[in-house]
Amino acid sequence: MFCPKCGKMIVKNEKFCAVCGQPIQINSFLKKADPASRMKRNFLIILSTCIALVLVASTILLLRKDKEPEANEDNLYAAAKDVYIEGDVQDEEVRTPTELYEEAKAFYDNEDYYAAIPLFQEAADLGVPDAQAYLGICYQYGLGNFSEQQEENKIKAIEWLSKAEKQGSIPGRYQLAFCYRTGYGVEQDNDEAIRLLNINAGLGDADSMAFLGSIFRSEDYEQNDLETAIEWTRKAAVAGSAKGQYELGVHYLNGIGVVQDYSEAVKWFQLAADQEYAAAQNNLGTCFDHGYGVEQNHEQAAYWYKLSAQNGFADAQINLALCYDEGSGVSQNYESAVGWLKAAADQGNALGQYYLGYHYENGLGVDVDYSMAADLYTNSAEQGYAEAAFCLGNLYSAGHGVPRDSKEAAAWYTFAAQQGHGKAQFVLGMSYIMGLGVIPSYETAEYWLKLAANQDVEGAEAALEVLPYVYYEYND
Repeated sequence: MFCPKCGKMIVKNEKFCAVCGQPIQINSFLKKADPASRMKRNFLIILSTCIALVLVASTILLLRKDKEPEANEDNLYAAAKDVYIEGDVQDEEVRTPTELYEEAKAFYDNEDYYAAIPLFQEAADLGVPDAQAYLGICYQYGLGNFSEQQEENKIKAIEWLSKAEKQGSIPGRYQLAFCYRTGYGVEQDNDEAIRLLNINAGLGDADSMAFLGSIFRSEDYEQNDLETAIEWTRKAAVAGSAKGQYELGVHYLNGIGVVQDYSEAVKWFQLAADQEYAAAQNNLGTCFDHGYGVEQNHEQAAYWYKLSAQNGFADAQINLALCYDEGSGVSQNYESAVGWLKAAADQGNALGQYYLGYHYENGLGVDVDYSMAADLYTNSAEQGYAEAAFCLGNLYSAGHGVPRDSKEAAAWYTFAAQQGHGKAQFVLGMSYIMGLGVIPSYETAEYWLKLAANQDVEGAEAALEVLPYVYYEYND
């Protein structure tokens, strides 16, 4: 071994260096000089240092957890949003044209047209046929931000529907056929509509088959053919078209082109109703209401009326309102009746407007309001509903909700009478006897009273018998 101070070799068992006098500690020297001992010592130092670092880090994390809010979806979303706003996120994942269309269609099906249209536009520009079709449909019906561009919409609708049709889009071809059938944006052309629908039908599209049936059944189509209409309608129904099933049910219900068969009608209405086809739900309710093809059941009638009414079908809303008025299948409730009548009237339904006016005139479920009744009767009568015209004549005659005006009353009585309304014919005949709002006329009075008598209107026959006496008494 050697002196740690001067490096002189030390003889074994010497306690001091002979040159410099440095004390020699054999044990310490050996420990310092032994490489294995030095490695062990270094390992222990490193190990203790790591343990200390781990403890410090754990303490820091615990302190931060106490101070920071617990992570949840809202916090993560906020953090992601902050990072996005700061520009730390790279470009979002690129979607395929098909994915764009599918996302747009989901928005469209949920009636979120403002969200759907930009995605349809993007996918359409990338050449997705069905995206082009639905973009055309959005233009056609003025959906979303297209609501105030009517003339421009026609051009754009036909442009996109034509592009879609050329690329083989079934919905695009169907809707283009509708445009040719109705003359929307193009010259009306039934033959072109039929050509397009035949292509779709050949591809198995059931709705196009149903559309073909409706064209061949229509009186405004010069080459209408009931046999061909039923053939296409049956094919559509068998292929699962709810429209086809409903229309085939109508054929059997009314015996149009087939032997009348209520049971068969119910069968097809049920299939369409199960697909939530509102018109079929209403007709199924009518069958239960009157016992057509099924055992009469007013509860079931009200059930199907309500499903149809909830789907926005105005006729069903009226039928359900009448159920509430009469307590048929449901507890009588005039307020509920008024609610459903308002829903129908808001759709411009003439019958709904009339019945709602009747409720206001008579205070059923609402306070009496002659002015509101007059407005509703007017809206209904202007659509040609004779009963509303007759009631409006009565309001003018009595001065309820409108200024009393016998001429205006006579005008509305005439309108209703000309449509075969028996009571209006009787009142109008009496008006010509007494000169109420019209110039007295024996012949005209007799004419209207005879028509009323032919409908067994109470008092009409008796009025005819005394006409020679009464007329001249009033017009002496």
